[in-house]
Amino acid sequence: MHALTIAPFTVPEHWLITPASHFVDRFVPDCEQILLPAKQVEGGTLTLSRGPLPAPVPASRTARLLKRAKSEPAPKGDVIDLRRDAPQNWAHFLNNHLPLIFKICELMEIDPAEVTLLVPQNTPAYIKAAADLLGITLLASDAHFQGEGLLYDLTPWTGLRPERHLWVDSDVVRNRTRTVARNTRPDGILLPQKAFLSRRDTRTLENETEVSDWLRTKGFVKLYVEDLSAADQFRLFNTAHEIVAIHGASLAPLLYTHANTRPKRLIELMPCGHMTDVYRVMAAQLGIGWTGVRGRIKPNYVTPAYDLSQPFLSQSLDSFSIDIAALSRAFDLAPALTDRAR
Repeated sequence: MHALTIAPFTVPEHWLITPASHFVDRFVPDCEQILLPAKQVEGGTLTLSRGPLPAPVPASRTARLLKRAKSEPAPKGDVIDLRRDAPQNWAHFLNNHLPLIFKICELMEIDPAEVTLLVPQNTPAYIKAAADLLGITLLASDAHFQGEGLLYDLTPWTGLRPERHLWVDSDVVRNRTRTVARNTRPDGILLPQKAFLSRRDTRTLENETEVSDWLRTKGFVKLYVEDLSAADQFRLFNTAHEIVAIHGASLAPLLYTHANTRPKRLIELMPCGHMTDVYRVMAAQLGIGWTGVRGRIKPNYVTPAYDLSQPFLSQSLDSFSIDIAALSRAFDLAPALTDRAR
């Protein structure tokens, strides 16, 4: 049995810029510059053991009633069951599950390349591509595997946030991602040094053309990361000097950047319906200057936002609009570069 206590991490102050409004002055509208205070990100406890692999838990009660997982012998060698906490999500896999795997392997003194990771049957191909780039073996299946494996408990699940940047800071991980970052694209096309990462389908910008046109005057190139291969997404974050991005999974490869090639500045466009500090924390840990630009508040957001008895979650995927005055203000502010945390 191994047990690791994860210490908290203190995030420094950062700026969040709001759209111009009359909340500042009833006659002369202006943007608010909110100084987000330093805050502590709480850690947790990671415990490891060896034992029988657990039966997978179907995603819904209906699935549990209608389908029983078939039983198969476990793969040879060390096996870790990752079929919980949504490893099918690009950001969850890169920013939670993979760092956890690298730490588990370090503590157990085993090579990550020799471990088989169990993931759900519906795990997307781009997750498998990212694993291949990092030399990780995935087995996508909903079967119940009979045999022993490495068992873990992370309490709370978010408790890895203070240290996950350190868990991927090893020779094994850095050498693999460095090789990917240095290799040129097969088509020879260079990735931009100033990138604007927009979104399709959900959490879209209602005034994307206006924002994109304004950023183009500053030398930014608009990209949709779903148009890039997994390798190119790793390359992009080790190529771009500045990134403007809508909050979302497109920022996940930020964790795997290298000290001498990672972006110097990140401006994150935050929809009011989904305010979170995930990448603010990560930027601070990596020494990247971060500024947030919040979108316009919609009328139906006001009442639930002031209900402090429950989280404000229902508007997470809403489209939103960004005020160019607020975006301009974010560029005028000198980013507060932070020393990389250790």
